[in-house]
Amino acid sequence: MPVPGADGEVAIRIGGMELWSDGVMQRPEITRGAFAPDWGAHAPRVLFAAPRRERPAHGQHCMCFDAKRCERRRRGSLHATARALPRKDRGFTLIELLVVITIIAILLGLLFPAFRGIQDQAKRTQAKNDLTQIVTAINAFYTEYGKYPLSTSSDTTLGPGGSPATNEALFNELRGLSATTLNPRQIVFISPPDVKDANNPWSGIGTSASDAGQYFDPWGRNYVIRIDGDYDNQVDNPYSANAGSAPKLRSGVITWSLGKDGTGGSGDKKSASSDDDVISWQ
Repeated sequence: MPVPGADGEVAIRIGGMELWSDGVMQRPEITRGAFAPDWGAHAPRVLFAAPRRERPAHGQHCMCFDAKRCERRRRGSLHATARALPRKDRGFTLIELLVVITIIAILLGLLFPAFRGIQDQAKRTQAKNDLTQIVTAINAFYTEYGKYPLSTSSDTTLGPGGSPATNEALFNELRGLSATTLNPRQIVFISPPDVKDANNPWSGIGTSASDAGQYFDPWGRNYVIRIDGDYDNQVDNPYSANAGSAPKLRSGVITWSLGKDGTGGSGDKKSASSDDDVISWQ
């Protein structure tokens, strides 16, 4: 039986349900006391049908014969609602930030010892190259002048533990900067770079008034040089064991660095104080 709606649409009652012209089936509300229109002899059994409620949205408590259209409307409604909601940018929480900082600290703790080891090895390699150049320069001086750059006739040690305790006198001669007659032709046998920081000298020639001309190792200490001043083709070995033949080395020139700790230079080369020393003859 057709039933007119408030908005002009028409519904057909089937077994207690209203089937509307747009394909929506809905259960009407039944309220006593509200008389239906006079349908004459064809009046339905239910005479107390109240005006129907507002039809629900597609997909919400309704039965729709056009399921695809209902699903499209439902999705469109959800998308519209999502677009209407305000968007909030999500930042890091305090816990997440602490976790990231902790992970970074752990990685740094693991990598720092390895980095220091690589750095120390690079300094040892540089020191070894410097020692080789020093020995080559002194031997070249001997080849040129027939003598070593010394004013004495005895074995001489220059640098820490020697006399003199600094090495600028030797390197001024080798760099052709001395006013003495040991290198009268002012030949440059070695040309190390100047230190980068005059107040913290390392890896080069000192430039401040207190250390001008001194040749520093990568740890900021003078290189030690021992020269065969009596020309017997041997010098004392500063180490008593694990550093070549002892007590004499068959060489005209030896040189060494006291290493990272700045100690050693004597005794067993493998002792705790001398183990990091860098030597030219091994």
